[in-house]
Formats: sequence, structure tokens, C-alpha cells
Amino acid sequence: MYSSNLKTRICFFSSWGTYDWGTGEQFAFNLTRQLIVCEDAEDEDIWQLSLTFEFEADNELRALGNGDNWCHSLLGHKRRSKDR
Repeated sequence: MYSSNLKTRICFFSSWGTYDWGTGEQFAFNLTRQLIVCEDAEDEDIWQLSLTFEFEADNELRALGNGDNWCHSLLGHKRRSKDR
């Protein structure tokens, strides 16, 4: 989605899953907002604000599987699940 007066592209990304980074299993849920300053942007023109929640993994959280979701518009999104 481009803001009509700023010519900025806004994307949302979320990811979730159970991981072990060497300290035991954790369930992580991440939300990221990506701002692209202009249509022909280079890497340095892309900004991201990211927030990750981590929880001790249990069977209920493991059952959610692993996956991610890109949303390029507030009107719709595309969900990808890696486990389902």
C-alpha cells in the first residue's frame, strides 16, 4: 500500500513457531512493519520496526506450528504455514 502523499510503501509481516536456539524450546511470535520510502528503493531505503514475543513452549503453542504471513495491503493478506 502506498500513501498517496508520501509515496511510501507499507508492509506487515508476522511469523511464529517453536525454536531451540540452544537454551531450550521457545515459542516465538514476531510482528514486523516494513516501510519502503519509494517505489524504486534500494536496501538502505527500507526501514523495519520489529517486535518479538517469546514464551516457554508447551503443547498448545507447539500445536500452532511454524509459519509466516505477509500483508501488503490493509485490505487483504497472504498466509503461509510451513507445517500445515
